[in-house]
Amino acid sequence: MGYKATPSIFDRFIKVVKDAAFDFNLADACKLTLRAIDETGKGIPGVSFQMLSQTAESGGAVVGDNLGADHKKQGEEVTDKDGYLTRYMAPHDGYTYFAWPTPKGYEVVGDLEVKIPTPLGTANAEHVFKFRAYPITSAVRRAMIAN
Repeated sequence: MGYKATPSIFDRFIKVVKDAAFDFNLADACKLTLRAIDETGKGIPGVSFQMLSQTAESGGAVVGDNLGADHKKQGEEVTDKDGYLTRYMAPHDGYTYFAWPTPKGYEVVGDLEVKIPTPLGTANAEHVFKFRAYPITSAVRRAMIAN
């Protein structure tokens, strides 16, 4: 028995031993379902969601952080045709969730950011974000067509 190399005080120690089998139990991920709907209750497709820690030190797109999650898709994951985005997440105590950017042609109804508790052992968590279409003036319509 020995070590691969002389470790520094910051390295993890890795013992070189014979192969040994072991079980590594992981807590189940929480199934987080976010939905974007309009004032009629119809789902809004193409909405992306962000999450942010209490101190704003950590955050980003809601992409799921369970084993096998593809983190290269950050910013590309959006709601489906029915307005749903479902991901499996580790516990994120104190995080807030919000749609960003706000869907084009809509304004937020209610709170922009919401805290969704996902403590360890939570099987499911969900929230519906509501949006209202804002009236389009002729000047805004011309600008939208120009872009």
